Order: sequence, then C-alpha cells, then structure tokens
Amino acid sequence: KYDISYDEEMPVVEDFHFMLQCLTNNALCVLVPQPYYCYCYRPGSLVTQSKTRHIAQASRSIQYFLQQETRKSNSQLVQALWESFVILKKNEAYY
Repeated sequence: KYDISYDEEMPVVEDFHFMLQCLTNNALCVLVPQPYYCYCYRPGSLVTQSKTRHIAQASRSIQYFLQQETRKSNSQLVQALWESFVILKKNEAYY
C-alpha cells in the first residue's frame, strides 16, 4: 500500500531508514519490555566502523523524508525530524 521496503543496498543505518518509512506512513509502534533484537559487535563489523559514516547516512535519510510532500502536512513529524537532523549535524562536526 505504501511501498515500504527494507533497503538491502544501504550499507549503514538501513534499519533507521526503514523505521522512518514506517513512521512517516502512520505506522503504530508498540514498546515491549522483552528484548527481541540483539546487536552483535565484532571487531571490524559495520557497527564498530566510522561514526561519521553512520551520521552522514542518517542525515541523508532525514533529508530525504523532509523533502517528501506527503510529510510536510505533519508539522510534528517535520519538527522532530528537523531537530534530529540538527543534532546529527552537531555530532558530525564533533567526530
């Protein structure tokens, strides 16, 4: 219905991009106390590599969603994304 997909070609923060697709299409989220997902940190894995790469990709994802016409009608979403973008840019300058 909304053409939501997991981008397997995106090397980092693909889960963040997927969640943004869901949330910007009015998905409902449920928080549960049990862990259902576990990151495994291994030396040399993508999770342990350059923070700037992760920050840059997350920034690009937010910029993409901010440019979508359908998102502009949700002022709270736009404000939250913009605030996240500003924080990412500050972090990018730090690293």
